[in-house]
Amino acid sequence: YYMGDFRGSVEDFETSLCLCVLTPCSLWCMSAAYVELGQCRSARDGLIALLRHKRRPSSLLYPAAGLFSRIGDDELALQSCEELARKEPGSAVGYYGQALFMSRMGYPSLAIQSRLRKACELSPDSIEYRVALGTVLSSSGSFREAQNVLGSLRLDSVISSPLATRIARAAELAGDHERASLWWARSLRLDTMMI
Repeated sequence: YYMGDFRGSVEDFETSLCLCVLTPCSLWCMSAAYVELGQCRSARDGLIALLRHKRRPSSLLYPAAGLFSRIGDDELALQSCEELARKEPGSAVGYYGQALFMSRMGYPSLAIQSRLRKACELSPDSIEYRVALGTVLSSSGSFREAQNVLGSLRLDSVISSPLATRIARAAELAGDHERASLWWARSLRLDTMMI
């Protein structure tokens, strides 16, 4: 699997399934290989087996959520993140994942905000979580609060053009055009650095 031979790895995993119970990591790798081959139903079956595995480590729940999302099953992706938050309540990624998938599924803004607030509380230095919260707040009309969340971010602390763009859009929504122009310039600068 790690060498990129997805068809060969699926064949090996399927042979192993006839002989023994696969480890949680093997189930994830098999499911990921199925995703790469476009075999969504088989990937889903493998991921469900992973979720039901009694020795499944929590560390595989967010990667499983990512695979569920890639095959179009945001409901199971959300459930994986909810399980992660239950198993590891001190882990911000479970709450961030919940917010991400709830947003995709059209959940109310307040429910999404509460998950993002928890993620920010658990990981206050995460720029990505703060940008997500600021964006949701701006989109729901809580401009002042969005400015409080995003206002303290330094231009040089954001090294991703997509994040800088999200901050610029949130600032525009809040009517802070001066800050928006600074972030648009940062986004453009980061884009040109990639060329």
